[in-house]
Amino acid sequence: MRSAEHDRALVIANRWLDNPPGAMGDPDGDECQIARQLIRATERADALRAALEESVKLQSHYASLLNQYDGGRRMTFANADAWCMRLLFVRDKVRGERQ
Repeated sequence: MRSAEHDRALVIANRWLDNPPGAMGDPDGDECQIARQLIRATERADALRAALEESVKLQSHYASLLNQYDGGRRMTFANADAWCMRLLFVRDKVRGERQ
């Protein structure tokens, strides 16, 4: 799963890397190094996002199973975005209680 940022990084990097030497600068120069770093960073971010999605899916599955078993009220989340929204809600609530 690639993000839009990853796709933009690839377009930028390919523009720099696919041009003949000297057309857009030194292939080993700063611009190309930045493009390579941007691609690696977006690949890592995409991998982390995929891992978070899978983790949330598993957590929600186990929460559902435990709720069925003991009648609990553990929260489940449809996806990582829902989990992140809950995390922000809790953060804001905690900050409000501290003030």
